[in-house]
Parts: sequence; structure tokens; C-alpha cells
Amino acid sequence: MMVVARKWQCEGAFEQGWRLLDLHLVTLYLRFMAAQKNPVSVESVRAAAQRCPVIDNHAHNLLRYDRLRDHPLETATTEARGAALADAKASLAHLRASKQLRELYGCAADASWDAVLKARDKQLATDPAELYRKCLAGTECILMDDGLSGTGATFPFHWHDQFTPSPTKRVVRIETVAENLIADILAKISEDDARAEGFLADTWYEFTVGFERALTVAVEDPAVAAFKSVVCYRSGLHVDTDLDVVAEDAERAFDRYLTRALRHREFRINKKCINDYLVLKTCDVLASVLETTTWTKPLQFHTGLGDSDICLRRSNPAYLQTLIEKYEMVPFVLLHSAYPYTREAGYLATVFANVYLDVGEVFPMLSRDGEISVLRQSLELVPGTKVLWSTDGHFLPETYWLANKQFREALEEAPEIELSTIPLAIRDRAESDVYDVSILDGFLDQNPSIEYVYVQWVDYMGTLRSRVLPVGEFHHLILSDNRLGISSGNKGTLQNDFVTSVANTTGQIYIEPDLTTLRRTHPKDPLPSATVMAFWTDADGKRLPECPRRSLKERCDDLSSFELHLLVGFEIEVTFLKRSSSTPSTYAPLTTNHAWGTVTPEQWSTAFPLLAEISSALSTMGIHVKQFHSESGPGQYEFVLGPQEPLAAVDTLVQARTAIAQIAHSHGLRATLHPQPFPGGAGTAAHAHVSLHSRTSLEKARKDEMSFWAGVLNHLESVCAFTMPEEVSYERVADDHWTGGTWVAWGTENRETPLRRVKEGRWEVRCLDGMANMYLALGAVIAAGFIGVDHPDYSTEMKDTPFNPSKMSEQQRSEYGITRRLPASLAEALDRLETDYKFKQLLGGDMVDRYIVMKREEQKMLMDMPEDERRGWLIERY
Repeated sequence: MMVVARKWQCEGAFEQGWRLLDLHLVTLYLRFMAAQKNPVSVESVRAAAQRCPVIDNHAHNLLRYDRLRDHPLETATTEARGAALADAKASLAHLRASKQLRELYGCAADASWDAVLKARDKQLATDPAELYRKCLAGTECILMDDGLSGTGATFPFHWHDQFTPSPTKRVVRIETVAENLIADILAKISEDDARAEGFLADTWYEFTVGFERALTVAVEDPAVAAFKSVVCYRSGLHVDTDLDVVAEDAERAFDRYLTRALRHREFRINKKCINDYLVLKTCDVLASVLETTTWTKPLQFHTGLGDSDICLRRSNPAYLQTLIEKYEMVPFVLLHSAYPYTREAGYLATVFANVYLDVGEVFPMLSRDGEISVLRQSLELVPGTKVLWSTDGHFLPETYWLANKQFREALEEAPEIELSTIPLAIRDRAESDVYDVSILDGFLDQNPSIEYVYVQWVDYMGTLRSRVLPVGEFHHLILSDNRLGISSGNKGTLQNDFVTSVANTTGQIYIEPDLTTLRRTHPKDPLPSATVMAFWTDADGKRLPECPRRSLKERCDDLSSFELHLLVGFEIEVTFLKRSSSTPSTYAPLTTNHAWGTVTPEQWSTAFPLLAEISSALSTMGIHVKQFHSESGPGQYEFVLGPQEPLAAVDTLVQARTAIAQIAHSHGLRATLHPQPFPGGAGTAAHAHVSLHSRTSLEKARKDEMSFWAGVLNHLESVCAFTMPEEVSYERVADDHWTGGTWVAWGTENRETPLRRVKEGRWEVRCLDGMANMYLALGAVIAAGFIGVDHPDYSTEMKDTPFNPSKMSEQQRSEYGITRRLPASLAEALDRLETDYKFKQLLGGDMVDRYIVMKREEQKMLMDMPEDERRGWLIERY
């Protein structure tokens, strides 16, 4: 199997946590046949067409079980509604589907339509989930436009993950974003309020800024695969392309739209200039991404047939040519075969590098001959590498099943198509129950020089552990569904392999690579290699609750149950040290003529070439540094990483830190995360920027944001046991030093509080340093926040603090609800954690108890060392 994707499609994909095959076309080459020296024949293509899983490029949410009967099954094969639906039963599409549905429900070959419906009702009454599972069998991944219907009637997009090997990705419908935003803005506005002077200008400004912000957040969200416009339904595809003129016209038209929206509380946007503005602004945002990265996300357009709400004449994709030419680097996907304008769409996909043709929806809406005709028309001009497949499945699970079945049959009926251009968004999946082999194969196709793989995990002490496998052995491990066995005692050893009292030297744990984390290593690695992060499992493959990485994933899943998810961006603060040639345990900073944000001649000539080398090396790994700069301490610098989902963010952090330390070592330097490498000097932290997002509404996000952080504040002393895990961590945190201070408090843009609110929706966790096992630390923050969200009455008396708490009087602090201090030592933090029962239970009591014992025994070992030896020991390990 070959992945065919352009540079702007590929680069940054792993950074965002996407799988390339979730987004783009793959062409079937029957790789397993070639590997066995079997010729690729028409017969083998037909066989592969039936058994290869598909990537569904565009579909919609399925109805909740109790709402399935709201939509007649007859709608599965027609866009007709109302009185017109009665005639649909006489269509060739319906007659063919009725025969095929007999197979799905286990009916007799001559069963009537009524018998089919009765069999379906019986299935829905006994086990509707099984029907959904059968209908989605053979689907690898779904890209889901979840803007078709309001919440309540359908399952949320991530619910569908249980039926597919790879997670469902969102397709963000831009008109729904805009209409929901207007609804939020006008929620508490009356018609009288709207008559106030300046209301229109203020509301237009709030709307345009909010819309652009929502698009930007979605671009950065790894759960979002693409955007979509239904301007075809609203005002047609003839989009005016002068953004300035369109924006002026839209602002003038906005007054009438707002008046109607306020009066009727109906927010659908039908005005052409406003719809054109939404499309142009989306294209503008997607194009602007390319100013700082080499990838962006595609914009899908509904084209061609639809229900009676559409003007078919205005749905011709030929109208889009001017827009496509203007935004030549934005990938456009023309949905639904553009039927009956398939050839017009095919022309655009052929002559413009940024246009792709989707061949969905006509399956199962057309007759068998009609479907084959559309497929042939699509491929008579369009390269096979520019064709995508989708079901346009919606509401009824049968729409997925019929579309996939009929598409596979159509492929079989067109054997004269060149084998190398047969389009199937598929995964060349070996018979593996554990791993998606195509991820590894695709990675090795792109990185053929790799000879070794570091399989890595992080233990409780934050130590990165590894096994190195030749790539052939690693490939064999994956194909054979195996894992790496290590002693169970490794769960209870310290940084120097000291065996603590919780170590059980009997038994095994198993290391299971997570192929989605595969990266090639940096250019200075002496091994031509890749790195992959891993989970801990038992012998049967069940992930162990003691696994730090699993713990973080479970905390994210907890939050997802409230339709919430996080994006996390880390700052990597690091101090570069020179070792003394005579005394290796003595260190000096790389630069001394040094302050925050400076570029002195010494820094410019000594440090900045190293920083640039590191940034470039990380980029080759798919880790893109947003910026770097000097920090306050001598030799101290910071690299800023972009936001990702929590698990991916920590994986990236671990891999980036490893590369930084290794590249520094190649220059004879030690890159340390030690919170205070020089006694009394500036501290080194590992601040995390965390933003909370709701999958339902902005209003819910705002409400849950405060509940989440109230939970964190209420358990912050316990959280510190994970985020500041060494005694020296507490030496870094001091009042009046911009280190977050010693009081439990929060404040907007207040760097003297441990939680800084940067802006609405985005917070910075400042009581965090580089010695933490970041899977455990971030999991602890999320667990505390989850407690706050899970208890709506859970609140904190702490107010937004505009002052330095240490400079406030006791009465002033009391007025702001500031009454508690952070732990003054690790021992105090561990004591608080030990008695925080609700928090412990959520994290996993056994794991927390194991962690507490290990930290106490580690501290005893460290405190037996002289101070200088202890400092050097930690510098060499962190």
C-alpha cells in the first residue's frame, strides 16, 4: 500500500496526533500480494475490494437508539421527503437496497419490504448496538461532520469510536460554528438592547473575532480533521472572492439578520454576502497556518445533489474555480461526486493540485448502473491519487452499510480501470488484533533508512527507560502481536535501580508500543533510528492500572464523558552546563552575560547556534518549536511547544527533551531540568498551558472552565506531590520571584500565583517542574479538575487575584479567599496526598500508595548524600 500525499498534507501530521490515513487518499497496491511474489491481478483487486477496511472521508452522526424510528428506513436511498417519499419505493435504488437489506437482517431471499421492516424492528428491540456494529464493520475510521443536527437526537462523534479500529475525527461545519456563536452572543440580548447605539458594530466585531478564534482553535485541535461548508445549500457555490468587499457587504447585511434572529430566535444564515464571508474567512485562516507550518487542514464543500432545500443549478462546483485559484495552498474536497456535475468536479481535481474529488453519497442513492457510471466518470479524468471515498452515512446505520457494500460492488464491476489507480481509502492491515500494521508500514515507507527502534516508557521517578530493537525484530514483534516482557520489579525501582519495598521481583509486565507515537530520531543520533512510546500491560494485553501513561489516558477519558477535552502546550526550560575538566561534578553555565529575553554577544555566538540546531533537529522529528529565548538564570533557555491533546503533548515533551539532552551532550554540555542547578539562583520550571474545550457550546465551556480549575485549586497541595516531586522543587518556589508564589491562589496574568489565567479558556500551571513524571503530573491536574466538573456545587472561595498575595495583608488575602499555602516541602505534599481520599481514589489508590512509598524511600537515599553530591546526582539524571 502506498500513501500518496503532498508536503502540505504530510508534514506536522504526527505532531498533531493525526494518522495520515485518517485524512487522505491511499492507493491499493496489494502489498501483501507483492511481498509473497503473487501477481497483482483483476481477481486479486476484486478480492481486496471486498475485505479491505475503508476510511470514510465524510459522514454524519448516528441516531440514538431511542430515536431510530423518527426517520423512515426508506430515506436511506433517497433525498425525497414528505409526500415525495411515497414514490421512492418504486426507484431502482430502493428496490436494490431492499434486496440487500434482507441479507443484513437475515431475511428470506423473497422477503417483502414489510418483512424486512419487522426483522429490523426485532433487531432494534433486542440489540441495537449489534446492528450498528454490523453496519460499520469494515470501516477503519470515520471523518464525521457533526453539524448536521442539534445535540440530543444523535450520538456524539467520539461515541462511534467503539465500532472502528481508529478514532473518529471531526469535520467542523463552519455555518454551524457561526450560527452557534450568534446564538451565544444573543442569548441574553433583547430587541430593546439591540436599539442601543453601537450595538450593531460591537456585535459584528464580537462575531467576527469569535468566529476566527473558533476556527483557529479547531485548526490546532487534533480531533478535527477538516472543515466543511454547506454554502451550496444557502446561497450557492458562486462565492465572491474579494474578502474586503464581502466583509463590508456582510456587515451592512448583518443588521437585518440580527433583527430577524432576535425576533424569531432563528439563526440560520441565508444572506449570500454573510455566507461568502464565512467561506473566505475560513480559507484565510487555513492559508495563514502555512505561514508558520508546512501543513493545513482541508475544506470540504457540499456539491451537487441534496434534499429539496438546495438549488441544484447553484450547486455546480465549476463556480468554485475562482476561489480555488485564489487559495492555491488550501486543500479543497468536492463532496458527493458533485452529481450530476461529476465531470466538472473531475476537471477541477485534475488541473488544480489542491482539489480532491469525493465519490460518496451516490451510493446508495443511484441505481447500480448509475453508480458504476459515476465511478467511471470520476476516474476517466481524475488521477486515482486525487479520489476519496465516503458513505455520507447519516442517522441510520444502514446508510453506512449500503454505501460501503455498493461501492465495493461497483469496484468489482469496473475491472478495466488501471490497477494502480483503483481508489480505496483503506488500511493495509495484517491480521493483527493488537496493532494497526499499516501505521508502521507507512512510517517505514517514508523513512526507509531506519534500522533501529527505541521502545520507551517513563517510570514513576520520571526516568525514561528503553529497549532498542533492530527494525526487522520490531516489525516481527508487531506482526506477531507480541510485546516486550520485563520484570515486574521495574515498577518499584529508583533512578539508580535501587529496589524499594514495593518492588515485586516475581512476575512480568509487558511493554506494548503505541504506533501512533512513532517518530524518527534527530539527525545526530548515531543510530539510524525511530522512537516509540509504550503502555504497560499484563500477559493478556490488558493495560495495567499502574501504568503512568495509561493513567493519563484514563483521566482524559473521564473528562470526555462530560463532552470536554483539553489542549496542552508545554514550555521546556533547560539550563545548559559546562562540566569542569578536572572535577566532572562541578558545573558552570554555558552563558553568564545573560538575562531574560537577551541576545548578548556571548549568547549570540555561543548559545543561539546550539538552540537553532536543536530547533531544526526537532523539526526533522515532526516536533515544531514555536519559539525559543533566554530565561533569567545563567545558561537557562526556553523552547515553546504548540498545543496538543494531553497524551500526545506529554509524548512529544518526552521525545523533545530527550533530543535536547542528546544534542547538548554531543557538544560536551549537560542540558538539565534541575529546578535550581545553582543554589539561590533563578529556578527552572516546566510550565504547562492548558485550555479546556467543550464539544457542545461556548457557554458550557465557560461554566466548566471555572468548575475544573476550582477542583484543581481545592486539591492543589496533593497535586504538588506529582508536579513538584523533589525536595529541591520547593526551593525553587518562592514569593516575589515570578515562580508562582507560595499561596494557593489564581489570577489573570498574575505570575505570583501557581495558577495563572492567561485569558478566557486558557490557564498556565506554574507549580510544575521538569523532574516530574509528566504523565502522572498532568493526570493529577486533570483528576482534580474532573472532581470539580463532576460536582456542579464544587466551588472555591478564591477570587481572581490582581495582586501579589505575599504583598497583601491577611485581611486582604481573606477577602480574595486566599487562606492556604502550598506545601513547603515534598514530605508535606506527600502527607497531603496520602489523606486526600477522593483524589487518591480517582487516580487509583494502589498506584498513589506505591508512588508515595517510592518517593519517601528516594528522599531517604538522597538525604544521605552531601548537598553538592545530591545536586550533581540529580543534574545528571534530569
